[in-house]
Amino acid sequence: MPVASKSPRGELEVRVPGLLLNVEEEPRDTDLQLTHETRLTWFASDAWRVDLNLVRRYPDENTRSIVNDVMADDAGFSVDYTPQNDFRASARALFSTYSDGNSRVWGQAEFASRVIQGPDLWLGLRATAFDFARVLDNGYWNPDEYQALEASLHFYGKLGERWSYDIQGAAGYGRSNPGDGGFVGSGTARLTYEVGPQAALSLYASHLVSYARTGNEGLLPLGVLETRDEGPFTRTAVGGQLRLRW
Repeated sequence: MPVASKSPRGELEVRVPGLLLNVEEEPRDTDLQLTHETRLTWFASDAWRVDLNLVRRYPDENTRSIVNDVMADDAGFSVDYTPQNDFRASARALFSTYSDGNSRVWGQAEFASRVIQGPDLWLGLRATAFDFARVLDNGYWNPDEYQALEASLHFYGKLGERWSYDIQGAAGYGRSNPGDGGFVGSGTARLTYEVGPQAALSLYASHLVSYARTGNEGLLPLGVLETRDEGPFTRTAVGGQLRLRW
């Protein structure tokens, strides 16, 4: 969960965190798809922050969806409330439309409190729910409905002058229909090196496990490992990121 920045009251900020041209080589031609993530942020006060998010993406990072030319367009907003430095709350809502005629309504609420400062450790509680209009089989996971309640952890700090780390995790219970119910958990670790005032290089690894989700079929994106046996759905991803600021 992002922390509301201490910015002047009423400040408006526009960010384009991601803009990618995706090239897919097909037997007879080349398919080009533009994906993007755009964020409009309004700092209403030191305590309140409102974000409007517009995203075009491949659903669920699944290569089968890419082969089927399925795209998703997300439109949503989030409200972050930070009345004091050691407490924060957020509410998020998202409506997604899919190029195969499907749609999804998604919502999440989270509360967190900082228990250690310098390095910082936040503990919280997160509730997530979504509902798909149709249950299809086009490569992405789309149960009719899903609910989850998880405890969350966020631990971050500095390692010297230029190095920093960020560890996030969540664990709890989830239920999907159709599907099962049971343990759900995820974790991400990120190590960042500040190359200079305008550039930072990060390495990250993440892991997801869910007894409420079944494994997807089809090919997988580069850097992602996934199991499809009788056990829970799992996914592990590793990668790097170069961020430029200007």
